[in-house]
Amino acid sequence: MVRKIRSKLVLRLRAEGFTGRQIAAQGMSWQSVVTVIDAADRKGVSWDDVADVSDAEVYAGLFPDLGEHESVYAQLDWVFNERRP
Repeated sequence: MVRKIRSKLVLRLRAEGFTGRQIAAQGMSWQSVVTVIDAADRKGVSWDDVADVSDAEVYAGLFPDLGEHESVYAQLDWVFNERRP
């Protein structure tokens, strides 16, 4: 299972003056840190904007298309009878 990037933590540490490498040393990959910082810069989002928002909302705001999965299989239209023999 793929873990979600801790976007809110990245933004908080960045606001505290940590460098990208120092943030990555907190237990995430350098590429994840760069991805969050780039997405935040593109959208104009800073720590002040997300301080009172949940981690999930921050992630969804920065990466709206990630996490949404559509099944590649045809979905069955289940119909259940009220009566059973």
